[in-house]
Amino acid sequence: MNVLAQTFEARGGIISDQVGAEVIPSYFQIPVTLEQKSITSTYGIEKVCLHIRHQRPTDLKVELLSPTGTNVWLTNRNGNNNTYGYFNTCFAQFGFNGPIHEGEHIFEGEYTAEGRMDFFNNGQNPNGTWLLVITDVKNGIVGKLEDFSLTFGSNAASLRKSPCTTTSCTHCQSSDPEGVLMPDLIVSENLTIDNIQYFDNDHPDYSNQLRFAAAMANIGEGPLEIITTENWYCQNTIVDKNDVCDDGSSPTNNVQQILYRKGSNGSIRYDTIKSGTLYFDDKPGHNHYHVKNWANFKLLKKKWWTNNPDCWKVIAESAKVSYCLFDNMICSNENQYCEVQDKVYAYDNLNNYGLGNYSSCDSQKQGISVGGIDYYGINYEGQHIDLPQDIKSGNYYLLIEVDPSDEYRETNENNNSIVVPIKILKE
Repeated sequence: MNVLAQTFEARGGIISDQVGAEVIPSYFQIPVTLEQKSITSTYGIEKVCLHIRHQRPTDLKVELLSPTGTNVWLTNRNGNNNTYGYFNTCFAQFGFNGPIHEGEHIFEGEYTAEGRMDFFNNGQNPNGTWLLVITDVKNGIVGKLEDFSLTFGSNAASLRKSPCTTTSCTHCQSSDPEGVLMPDLIVSENLTIDNIQYFDNDHPDYSNQLRFAAAMANIGEGPLEIITTENWYCQNTIVDKNDVCDDGSSPTNNVQQILYRKGSNGSIRYDTIKSGTLYFDDKPGHNHYHVKNWANFKLLKKKWWTNNPDCWKVIAESAKVSYCLFDNMICSNENQYCEVQDKVYAYDNLNNYGLGNYSSCDSQKQGISVGGIDYYGINYEGQHIDLPQDIKSGNYYLLIEVDPSDEYRETNENNNSIVVPIKILKE
């Protein structure tokens, strides 16, 4: 029995609707006063509960912000046309009802948050004002947060991690002859296969689109980590990162990838390698920094004479899509999101599991931990392919590829894509 649990409650209010192109986050405060001056995996935040009335929860992004600035996504544009609000909905590290994006109809009960709640229990001081931040990214429907609560206790959100850290390599394992802790990116087929939907010409928002979720996981021995460099650019001109370029775009930064390496006497070293570019994405629901050209999506038609997708006909293709790189899920035996060729990657078979710490879309550092997953849902911007108007009903294949331009170093460049069979039925 968790006799030490303490719950803090607060009332809510009206959620600001989008006004024209302007997205207005709503901030709801909840003061926390604990005897504990730090929260950890032994005593920390256990769950967040809330009650939101909104007829279209696919409009809503909900985040929790600690007094010291740790930010975790609870849910981001989840649901469908048959989903109506969050009624006594709780978020935990491993909720009984599974991940929130798998919920249907009314969100009710306990779900796994979209972000990793163990990031809160990092030794920070919990006392002060916590903020529930709700962003409505589509106008037309006004919702209300009725109330919400935070529960702290000994069943704290935690993750079973390797003792390998980015400050000490004593317990790090490397199969590389030179001790480099390389990442290895894959696309999670299990997170995509049940989250694909075709919308016909009559749909008011997604006319003639194929929409889908996509998730990129790291099953290597080291994190996929990038840092920004000193200068930001508009074309070839150095500018301030907060400037706007003449063409209306945001400045870009030529980022470097960090590769950690085992040193002597328990020390850890790292190398920096020129890689891709970072920029500020101001689309509704984002308003944070994205890595350019992170993913590519294609709709293919198989040719009878070959099983090689590279030789199949490309029916439609997205522009290369940018992503914010951070952990909002984790590989586990329970969710089996990191399965490759019938092998599930998780704590017991990933060297240095949990190495890295990437909880937000930072302008200076982003990444995906060992065993971390970067998930983008079916309702996110860019998660679609615009289809030809004359596309016919039939069997097709969806190809999703991470790092299509090979801008980032990793162990295996040959496992960066999945090909998922789909069926399009036109009325």
